[in-house]
This record gives sequence, C-alpha cells and structure tokens, in this order.
Amino acid sequence: MERQEILRKLPKVDQLLAHKSLAGLDLPAPLVRDAVRLEVERLRQKVLSGDLEELPGEDAVVRSALDRARRAALP
Repeated sequence: MERQEILRKLPKVDQLLAHKSLAGLDLPAPLVRDAVRLEVERLRQKVLSGDLEELPGEDAVVRSALDRARRAALP
C-alpha cells in the first residue's frame, strides 16, 4: 500500500475521541484530546518515514493514546 493511501486511512481525532473506551474517564478532556492528537501524529510520522506499512486497529490506537494520557497525568 502506498504511503498516501495509508495516510488517508489514518483515523480522525474526533472519531477516536468518540470511542467507547474514552467515555467517562477520570482524566481531563484536554489531556485526552492532546494524547489522541499526539498518537495520530506519531502514526503519521511513522508512515512518512516508511517505518509503518499497515495501520493498527482503532482499538490499539485508542489504547496507546489512553496510556499516553495516563502517563501525562502522573505527578
């Protein structure tokens, strides 16, 4: 699959934010939103660098973003 095609298939931030796993979290919404944006950007960079030829599923992307948000929330 070509890079441009993979990039077009990247999930949208709003789509990921609506994922059931992110409902009712005890984390601030801006923190979660930023974590999702950073995760999508990380995937974009990996595609552009050639390190990623197949996108992970939406559940995996949300899990990674949630882990990122939880780490960012630590004191």
